[in-house]
Amino acid sequence: MDWSPPEIATARRNLAQRIERFVAALEQAGRDPTRLEANHVAAAIGCLRQDLWPDGETMMLYAEKGWRPELVNPAGEPLDTRRLREALTEAAGELGA
Repeated sequence: MDWSPPEIATARRNLAQRIERFVAALEQAGRDPTRLEANHVAAAIGCLRQDLWPDGETMMLYAEKGWRPELVNPAGEPLDTRRLREALTEAAGELGA
């Protein structure tokens, strides 16, 4: 499927905003994400960087609902809210958002 520039901008913005809301909710709650949540949000940020918005939306659904698959970052270092915030800020900067 070919995307028009406005559709690309909308899809990119929607995914970035969804990630932002999730990370902000963690910060508001004063907690770090579970390993499962962190893995999915990190994967969604990766999808944002690669313009894979449907996959990113799926990863966010997994994060929000606590669904598996968990093997997104199985051997990786635990990701806290600060690291997710940094990754999102970096990805947004790369996209010019």
